[in-house]
Amino acid sequence: MSASNCPETPRQKMIQMMYLVYTAMLALNVSAEVLAGFITVGDAMEKSNISLQDKINESYSDFEKAYQNNPSKTAANWAKAQEVRAISQELERYIDSVNCAFLCFLQENVDIKDHDADGNAIPVHIPLRNPDGTYLIDSARAAIQRHGLVVIGKPDNNNDGTRFFLGDKPESIDSTSDVPAMNIKRRIIEYKRKINELLGDHEVKMALNVEQQTWSEHNRQWANWEIMNFDNTIAIADMVVLSRLKSEVMTVEFDAVKELYASISEKDFKFDKITYVTKPVGGMAYVMQGGKYETEVRIAAYDSKTPFTVTANGSTRSSNADGAVIISGSTGSVGEHTIAGTIYVKGNGDQPQSYKFEEKYFVAAPAAIVELTNMNVVYQGMDNPVSISVPGVSKPRIQVTVKEGNATFTPTSNPGEFNVTAKMAASGKSQVVFDVAAFIDGSMRTVATNRVFRVKPMPTPLLTFGGKNGGSVTIAEINSYGLRTQYDENFTFKLPKEKLPKIKGWTIEVGKSMEISGSGQIMNNPEVKDRLSKARSGEKIFITAQVDCNDGKSPRPVSISCRLKK
Repeated sequence: MSASNCPETPRQKMIQMMYLVYTAMLALNVSAEVLAGFITVGDAMEKSNISLQDKINESYSDFEKAYQNNPSKTAANWAKAQEVRAISQELERYIDSVNCAFLCFLQENVDIKDHDADGNAIPVHIPLRNPDGTYLIDSARAAIQRHGLVVIGKPDNNNDGTRFFLGDKPESIDSTSDVPAMNIKRRIIEYKRKINELLGDHEVKMALNVEQQTWSEHNRQWANWEIMNFDNTIAIADMVVLSRLKSEVMTVEFDAVKELYASISEKDFKFDKITYVTKPVGGMAYVMQGGKYETEVRIAAYDSKTPFTVTANGSTRSSNADGAVIISGSTGSVGEHTIAGTIYVKGNGDQPQSYKFEEKYFVAAPAAIVELTNMNVVYQGMDNPVSISVPGVSKPRIQVTVKEGNATFTPTSNPGEFNVTAKMAASGKSQVVFDVAAFIDGSMRTVATNRVFRVKPMPTPLLTFGGKNGGSVTIAEINSYGLRTQYDENFTFKLPKEKLPKIKGWTIEVGKSMEISGSGQIMNNPEVKDRLSKARSGEKIFITAQVDCNDGKSPRPVSISCRLKK
C-alpha cells in the first residue's frame, strides 16, 4: 500500500526530526545539559500523548453518536473502529509495560527530590522491586506519570539498555529472538498489517518503519531498527524511543478512526441550501371539479456551488442559481403526456451519479367556465353577477368581449367575477353573445366563443296590503304594513336595496265609493283613513299601483283585491 497520498503531519515531522537529532547524539560523550534536554523532550512527549488521547476519545465519541443516529449506514465502519481501538490499545499497553519494566530493570528504587508550592524540597522514595526481585510495574508507571523521566537514576547508562532490549548477545539476535526489542518489532509489524486490512482501499501514513534499515555512521554499515535504537544507547534515550513509539501508534489510531469516519459519507453529496418539492399524488397534475386532489410535499437539498445537468427531450441543460432545471413539455395535442429524462449529479467521486425521472401531465383543450352567480338569465337594467374562470389561468388574466347585444361586463373587486348589465332589443327579445380570452403562454388566447346569455325584463312584482296579497285584512294590519311590493318567492335574484321596486302612485276603491288617488304611504292619506274607518266588514278593497322596477322601463300597473275584516 502506497503512502504517496498521505503526507506526513506536522506532529510526525517533529517526531522524526527529534529522532534524527537523538540518533546523531548517540555516539557523543553526552553532557549533563544534553541529558536534561532528553528529559525535557521525553516529558513533553508524554504530555503530548495525553493530549492526543483526548482527541482520540473525542473521535470515538463523535463516531458513536453517528452510529446511534444512523446504525444501518455506520455499523460496518463503527465495528472496524472498535477493532482499531482494541488492537491499538493492546500495543500501547504493551509498549508502556516494557517502558515500566525497563525502569525496574535499571534500578531498585526511585529516589528523587520533589518540591511543594513554596519550593521546599520533599524527598521521594518509590520501591520498584519486591524482595524476591520481581518488578513493581504499577509503581514504575505511577512514578513516571507523576515525576517524568527525572526518575531515572543514571540516564547516561548505555550498558543496561542493550542487555534489557537485545540480550547478552546483540550480534546474534534474529526475527525469532525473544527479547523486548524484537517482541516490540514483531507486534508493530502485525499491528500495521491489521490496520491496513481494516482500512481496505483507504490508507493512513504510518511512521512505524521498524522493517527498514538505517545507515550507521558509527559502524559504517546498514543496521536494523532494533540495533539502531537499542544497541549501546543511553537509558534516557531508550525510554524516549518507547515514548515515541507509543505516540506513533496513537497517531495511527487517530488517523485510522478519522479515515473510517470520513469514508462513511465520502460518496454523499454536500448541500448548502434547502428547498421544497411538491408532486401530485398519483403523478397527475389535473383533477375534475368535485374530485379529490392530493399533493406530496418533500424537502430537497442542493449545493449551489455544484451545478447538475438534466438530459430530457433530446437536450441537456445545467441547473440555474436556484438549483433547478426548467423542462418544457409538448402541449400540441390533448391528452396525457410524459416528460422523462436523467439527472446527473457530481458527488465527491470523479464520475457523476445518474438518476432517472418521469413526470406525467394532462393537456386539456382551452375552455372557460362561466357561471351566473344567482340565476340562468340576465335581467335588463340590473347588475347580474357572473363568475368566469379558465382552468390553469389566474383569474385576473381573463377578459370578456361582447360580440352581439347591448351589454357590459364590469369586473368587481374579486378576480374572475363580473357584473353584467344588459338592455333588451326594441323587439322585446334579446340575447348577449360573448367570447372569453385568457393570458396563456405570454399572449391573450380565446378559450371560449359564442357563449350566450338571454336577456329578460324584470318580472312584475306583487302588491301586499296589510302584509297580505289577498283575502281578509284588518284595519290594524293595514296600519302596520300599509301598501308594499314584493317579488314572488320563486324569484331568487338578490337585489340591492336601491334596486328594489318602488310604488310611484296608487288608486284605491273601498266598496262602491269613489276612487281615491295618491302617492307615498297610503295610510298617511286622511281621506283613505276616513273611508276605511267608515267601511263595513266584508266590503271589497281594490287597489291599483304604478310600480317602477328600476330596469329602465316605464312604471307598470299592479293590482290587488282584498276584503275588510272588522
